[in-house]
Amino acid sequence: MKLDIPAEQFGSLVGAAVMQTVTQESRDALIKEAITHLLTKSSDYSGRSRSPLQAAFDWAVQEKAKEVIGQTLDGMLSDQVKTIVEEALLKAFADERRQKLIDTIADAIIKGFSVDNRY
Repeated sequence: MKLDIPAEQFGSLVGAAVMQTVTQESRDALIKEAITHLLTKSSDYSGRSRSPLQAAFDWAVQEKAKEVIGQTLDGMLSDQVKTIVEEALLKAFADERRQKLIDTIADAIIKGFSVDNRY
């Protein structure tokens, strides 16, 4: 018989079993130590001194900031880039540059068909 228990549910079951088997004094001490750990500052790899609770909060704020900035920039940048590209195309196709652009494209096509390029 195979029993599949999702990891989250298994963790909850183990936690509940541990809490049921310890005395009230041990449970109180365990909770106190857990809270103390969450509030105790320690240095991370960058040398900053933060508690696990502060680190989790900082991470959540950074993720939300990335999301909001990304959504804001997507709209703003796409509109600005579209405007810039439209202006650049209008400038590129202006009368005085039109012939130069046509000549450049024609030269590239001719070069692609030349004997030196196997055709």
